[in-house]
Amino acid sequence: MSAGNFPATREHTFSGRPLLAQVRRPPTDPEHMALSPVGRLAAIAALSLLVTSVHLALGPNFILDDWYNVAYGVDPAQPWGVDLGLADARPGLLAAYGLTFGVFGNHPVPHFVVLSLLNAASAALLFDVVGRFASQRLAAIAAVVWVVSPNHMAIEAWPSTSMIGASLVLALLGVSRIARDEPSRRSDVIAVVAFTVSSAMYEASIPVIALATVALPWIVRGRPRYGLVTAVGAGQLAVAGWILLNWHPAKSQQEMASLASLLPAHFGDGLVGNGIIGAIVMAAALVGATLVANAAGRRRIASTPLPLIAAGAAIIAAGTVPFLFYFYSPYGPGDRVLYISAIGSTLIIATVLDTMIQHRKAVGLGATASLLVLMGAFRWEQSRAWDWAGDQGILVMNEIEERHPNGLPDRIAVGPVPVDRLRIAPFLDSSNVQGAINVYFPGTDARAFMTHNDEDFATFDRDAQFDIFTIGGGVLASTDD
Repeated sequence: MSAGNFPATREHTFSGRPLLAQVRRPPTDPEHMALSPVGRLAAIAALSLLVTSVHLALGPNFILDDWYNVAYGVDPAQPWGVDLGLADARPGLLAAYGLTFGVFGNHPVPHFVVLSLLNAASAALLFDVVGRFASQRLAAIAAVVWVVSPNHMAIEAWPSTSMIGASLVLALLGVSRIARDEPSRRSDVIAVVAFTVSSAMYEASIPVIALATVALPWIVRGRPRYGLVTAVGAGQLAVAGWILLNWHPAKSQQEMASLASLLPAHFGDGLVGNGIIGAIVMAAALVGATLVANAAGRRRIASTPLPLIAAGAAIIAAGTVPFLFYFYSPYGPGDRVLYISAIGSTLIIATVLDTMIQHRKAVGLGATASLLVLMGAFRWEQSRAWDWAGDQGILVMNEIEERHPNGLPDRIAVGPVPVDRLRIAPFLDSSNVQGAINVYFPGTDARAFMTHNDEDFATFDRDAQFDIFTIGGGVLASTDD
């Protein structure tokens, strides 16, 4: 579609220079719209629900940290369904887990329904936000790429990430309020509250919230809004102060994280899997973004893509900063660290695809369809891996019950090494196994251990040894590097 098919555009300026040139707005004439604004949001949400319903269809189960969270949830001595010590370190956790593990306990289906609803809300809000700065077509591409992309599946397939999903929804809600052309006190209050609760749920949203609070009013109205910055900043400082005063050692590591997988996770193997296809997709995305940005900068095409690609890069950077001293492994359950930064790569990819469609329609549509098919195939593969991990945990618990029908031994060892598919495992440490034991065998005094080598495993009595590989059935439990 040529630029002439869009309505008249508007420029936002700062110091007399265009800050976001040719911002396309969707036509308001109902004859030009297949769906109303609400209908478009509902369509995006429905697509997200359809995609995430696969986890429910496969049969949801708990894995990893879910088990000890469930154990707290079903423990009458823990009325809030969460370790209060951990909640001190992340204040929003009390609400997130209290309303999930504390209410639903060991019933996985409602947990997954909540995750699906959170993901649907985030997809719809992303469409709304992008649509305020770009064409509705680009916003739709961004939302669909976000929904189909498998590089942040932990927030839809792992109940322990419910607070991360809630944090993302609240952050996007706040952004949608401050991105309005005409600010209002009501919108500002909603944004401040949403941002504060978002960072209280998961503090990794703080840098992106700060970036959005300063930059978006500048972009939309040509100047920063100091009152809004002060109000949002006060909330973020309060949350950050609380977290620092109640710091939990699990939140960080001594050495700076390796970011070697940052670009592949955002643009390559995180989207379509490891191997040559992942390398090709990453190269195409990065080269495409460079060419589009260069063409926009030289005014060979409309300048709209340039600020959108820059915004995507800024979001990737701001979303990664909180994990610089954290275990940065953005695959499998570890892809939760991409819950905000992946929005940046999504925006870059969508901008490149939209530009291709605008100037070479057949090529652009072909590239978009090909990428969605590749991501969909890898998403299916990962969905099965998540389902497999849940099944493996159940198999181990059933084996323990069959072997000890009259009561458990004092100590139980699961190992000798973690077994995974696509880096998704049923258990990774002793706390995971202990939680599952406490859920399956209420009132037991048995202590569970996850051993990571043959020597440690051999120190346990044979009746107390539970080899995941053997129980899982050999090939079914093979490890993916």
